[in-house]
Amino acid sequence: VQSQGRIYWRMGKTDKALAFWQAVYNDDPSQTDVYNKRKGLYGEVGKWHSLVELLKKRLSAVGDDVEAQIAVHLEMIEVYSEHIKSDTKVISTWQAVLLLDPGNRKALDALQDVYERMKRWPDLVRVLTARIDHTEDTAEKLALHRQVAEIMLERFSNSSEAIKHYQAIQEIEPTNLDALSRLKELYEQRKAWEQYVEVAQQE
Repeated sequence: VQSQGRIYWRMGKTDKALAFWQAVYNDDPSQTDVYNKRKGLYGEVGKWHSLVELLKKRLSAVGDDVEAQIAVHLEMIEVYSEHIKSDTKVISTWQAVLLLDPGNRKALDALQDVYERMKRWPDLVRVLTARIDHTEDTAEKLALHRQVAEIMLERFSNSSEAIKHYQAIQEIEPTNLDALSRLKELYEQRKAWEQYVEVAQQE
């Protein structure tokens, strides 16, 4: 069967070649060489939706290997982004990567970029919060808390949530003047005088 597939391909009979390779792969999806051949052929002839379906089948073939699953998802993202041009599919596939690896930096960075571009503020906050949970870098954690606090104020007028993030900054860096100033301002607006005095004494 495989030799027939090669013959059809050399003869320029693309559809028949693909049909032969598909028959071989369906019989045994674990055959990596056949998978790579089909993947290459779909790319050459621009059958992007067929390529995505092949990649989905590949996910089943790799089993519980998380790294292999993520690698296949990244290939799907490239197809969705570069050829099918579907932001929705790109987003859902990055989200699938996060289900496999909640701290995956590529996925978090990519989703942050797309959510900012699409002004999907609740989704952006969720991604930024996930980044806070998965970074050990103090400067990055401070910047992320500040970004979430600003979104909460500017996009949702939610001072309660903003206060939580400024308090988190203060816990990490007690002398952070920006956080102290913002907390004072918010406590004054809310007439929370006890908290206002407490923060004012730390300046």
